[in-house]
Amino acid sequence: MVVSRDDLLNSRIMDAKGQEISPEEFSQKLADRLRTLRDKSGLSQECVAHQANISAYTYQKFEKGESKPGTPMNPRLYTLLALAKVFDMDIRELLFFDEYDNAPSAQGSKHQYLG
Repeated sequence: MVVSRDDLLNSRIMDAKGQEISPEEFSQKLADRLRTLRDKSGLSQECVAHQANISAYTYQKFEKGESKPGTPMNPRLYTLLALAKVFDMDIRELLFFDEYDNAPSAQGSKHQYLG
């Protein structure tokens, strides 16, 4: 099965609260999360990119919520795992940002998960 760009843009994603959001909304929330974490960590975009083993250009686009101009970001799982590691957090903390918006700091913050 091939998924077209239009299929992706018309799809909906469930956020951490179980509410549907568009890929554009999710990308923007993740972009805001990355920017906030980087600011709290005191790192430059280039430093985060280097530590995550991605190009600075790619990371800059992520902070804008894009992969290509006008296209929501679509990072690979490996990239998301690497970014979570840079910010010393579990990938769930990175992706389920609504639950962790009030986290005290990106550095060294570890949360317990109730499952």
